[in-house]
Amino acid sequence: MKIKEYNSVGVVARFNVPETIEEFDQSAKRAGAVLDEAIDNIAYRTCLAEFREALVSKLEEATEIIRTSVNTDKKDRDGDPVVKYTETEQQYVKRVMATGLITIEEVQKIADAISTSIVFDASARERKAPTPKKTNKKWLAIAQAIIDKGEKAVGHVSQKLAKSLGHPVGGSLEELAKAIAEDVARSEAATLALLS
Repeated sequence: MKIKEYNSVGVVARFNVPETIEEFDQSAKRAGAVLDEAIDNIAYRTCLAEFREALVSKLEEATEIIRTSVNTDKKDRDGDPVVKYTETEQQYVKRVMATGLITIEEVQKIADAISTSIVFDASARERKAPTPKKTNKKWLAIAQAIIDKGEKAVGHVSQKLAKSLGHPVGGSLEELAKAIAEDVARSEAATLALLS
């Protein structure tokens, strides 16, 4: 065994850890534990992060339901507000599934295509969490027109959208624009469903 140092909450934590593969396997009380743990660790830090990001992206394309996000008080290099997601990937997938616009079988087919295309790379480092994409200018223009009509119009439209979409809709430009895009996508999907 050997001492290994880790920085945590502003101090150094010193742990007594295995020094060899054999010591690790003995500590885990099973042969091959070090390889299993290494694979799980890399898959968790890289493959699964890439998978979740790709799945959300494909579901957004397939359903036009956008993952919810809000502007923060921070600004990016261009002076635009920094946007952060308000729901996890899992919450987003559950919300999309609840709409009935896509079946679990269709989602699984997408998931299979994504996961088989991801290369396991043991040299890769942990991926940074993805940030929301910029909202389409068409939806931003419509949202801005609503905002220009005043708070009463914003409140009225936000309430109607929230009722239609089944989740709260804020009154900011970005939130309104994303909700409008999601509502339009839902309406189009419902119309297409009538044709089948």
